[in-house]
Amino acid sequence: MQDLNDEIENDDSGPGCGATIVLLLAVFIYLGYRHIKDTQYRGQVTYSPAYTEGEIVAYRESTSVEGATSAAIEYSYTVEGKHYSRKVDISVRSFRCESLDSCSKKRFWVVYSTRDPQKSMINFQLEVQHTEQPEPFPNTDDFI
Repeated sequence: MQDLNDEIENDDSGPGCGATIVLLLAVFIYLGYRHIKDTQYRGQVTYSPAYTEGEIVAYRESTSVEGATSAAIEYSYTVEGKHYSRKVDISVRSFRCESLDSCSKKRFWVVYSTRDPQKSMINFQLEVQHTEQPEPFPNTDDFI
């Protein structure tokens, strides 16, 4: 019994160990929740998809304290005469604007849900061709 008491008294893990475990657990739960929500959203959009053209209406880059750069983009699109918009956070490695003016002239494919056109995703990897009847990008894996 004395050996057990000595072990408990000599425990070097301290109170910070428990807090670290709780913090890590909270981070994993949050990341899992975000992944599930993103997967559900993607499924809702791609269950009954339709394509349209979208354009960038706002672009903002930010740099974290650690030096990582990220971007937030707002795009808009029109479905049956009604205008919609959505904001997305992206990596600047996947898309970068010199300025809003240079990007606002570009058109990109938007896939939206025919059941709820407010739900959409955009593909910054493929600009809409300048033709009368452009063909949409068939694979939704590159849409965010």
